[in-house]
Amino acid sequence: METQKSAATGDLLTLPVTTEHLRFTRALTTALEQSHLGYRFISYTKMHPNNENLHQLTNMFIQYLGQSLH
Repeated sequence: METQKSAATGDLLTLPVTTEHLRFTRALTTALEQSHLGYRFISYTKMHPNNENLHQLTNMFIQYLGQSLH
């Protein structure tokens, strides 16, 4: 939420602890929307576990956000 306050639409956001970037296409309107996206990602990873990619979980979440926010 804090990062999006200083971003303009179309900016690439660099997030800590990840090598992925997130293109800022629209603002997340509420913390509820953010938590809902997080819950859906966790549900997906539980249904499709892959222990080989645990170290990439943060990057996978950023990729998921990028796809979900379009």
